[in-house]
Amino acid sequence: MNINIIILLFFLASCSHWFRSFEDNIKKSNTLKTVQVDRKIICSEEPTAKKIEIYGGDQKSQKKFLDVLQSLEKQKINLSFREKTVLWVLMQSSMRPDLSSPTARIQLLSHSKSEYEYWDIFNSKNDINAMPMFKFIDLWLEKSKKSRSIFELFSLLENHFNYKTPVEFELAQFLNTFKSQIKENEVLRSFYYRGDDILTLNESLPIPPYRRLYQHYKKKLSNTSYIINKSLQPYQKNLDQEIICNYDFSLYDNSLFLIDREMVPGHFFGLIENDHSFFAMTSQRTHLTSLFNTSLYQGSSQVRGAALCSIKDEKTQNRLWLISHNSRDPGQHLHQLLKKNISPRNSSIDWKVLFSEMRYLFLLDPVRLVIESDRGTDKEIEELLKFNTPLYHAGSLGEIIGLSLKNRRFNFLNDPRSKNELLCW
Repeated sequence: MNINIIILLFFLASCSHWFRSFEDNIKKSNTLKTVQVDRKIICSEEPTAKKIEIYGGDQKSQKKFLDVLQSLEKQKINLSFREKTVLWVLMQSSMRPDLSSPTARIQLLSHSKSEYEYWDIFNSKNDINAMPMFKFIDLWLEKSKKSRSIFELFSLLENHFNYKTPVEFELAQFLNTFKSQIKENEVLRSFYYRGDDILTLNESLPIPPYRRLYQHYKKKLSNTSYIINKSLQPYQKNLDQEIICNYDFSLYDNSLFLIDREMVPGHFFGLIENDHSFFAMTSQRTHLTSLFNTSLYQGSSQVRGAALCSIKDEKTQNRLWLISHNSRDPGQHLHQLLKKNISPRNSSIDWKVLFSEMRYLFLLDPVRLVIESDRGTDKEIEELLKFNTPLYHAGSLGEIIGLSLKNRRFNFLNDPRSKNELLCW
């Protein structure tokens, strides 16, 4: 075990007392069982003439998105990659109305050839009129003079993506958890109840009225402020590689953790087409109220953002992007992975092993260590048990999704813990 971890554990043990060693307090639905699906961790790294990868949600929605793109192409309606990403972003609101509402914070990474862009957009105040998703789309389309307008893209959605979105597993969990509160809200009840029953897996949701919501956003734009962060800061640099991040990861080197009091979940999604890639995460503090009488949930974008780092191999110029969320301290999980010397040179087999290894999370008040004991080896568990530090078990900790650029080819790296699926075409 790393000597710094041993020293830290010894210190924690000296200032803490024993208490029950069970799973950390995380509420789970007791009626929905985990859906077992054969989720891909990575698509083939073999070169092909044409390649598409779609990440996020389930394969029914992914396949429908791909089918429509191919249908538009046959009709000579040729969309740029930038326009396709906008359509995929908008569709997330239908797939995850709780986490990808226009009111959500959005963090995104776009990479084309040797150039990349990182954006993080959220509202600086708790303003119910703030819609960071639409702010992103406006700025995104402005960067290309050849892009269609957002209203033209709305028309494409209305005319070609006019199908009802199936409820996927994590949304079904959300609905089941808050079914009593949803039932009490007249507007939400009309969308999410069928008689006396809350919607569940594979039942359908309507496409939101994007055009109406966007018009409201534009009407309030002059009175709404946004934080737009595009900067990353150096973390480590040597002859072999350079690491830049959106957090100050030197804090974690010194065992200074950025622990939130609660975990606000996020939704990952992305699109790869040949030498273009787009990867994003949305998150919000979800309120159990309707967003302007639609099926979408009002929320606040003033939430903890994901931790993101880029590892660049100086010799090959290959890159590996890693984004961590769905944890009270996503930076801890990403820092642990960085300390394992993960590299853009790793093979897909290496990535699968590294992503599957045990994670742990230091928490305070009271001091304790939460571990994925089911993923740990006997030796790792035995070493942790030697210290007088309270240990809690968790079935899963955090979610880290990767984007690899290797030999001029992009690949998503899916976390085995994730419920999201990866469509390879």
